[in-house]
Amino acid sequence: MLNGGDLNKSINRKKVVFLCTGNSCRNQMAEGFARHFGSAVFDVYSAGITPAGVNPLAVEVTARQLFT
Repeated sequence: MLNGGDLNKSINRKKVVFLCTGNSCRNQMAEGFARHFGSAVFDVYSAGITPAGVNPLAVEVTARQLFT
């Protein structure tokens, strides 16, 4: 449950949406990087017109870039 301070922080956050037709790779990577580096400032989402689900290669490459 949000307390008053958390609610105010949530209201003031900017929303970022990475949008593509498939949301199959680059969007997912962009979302991962944005969540990692900007989660204190932004609510981050990715979406697609015909979403293909989570791409395991996008997850692997993003993790490799963030943690090496």
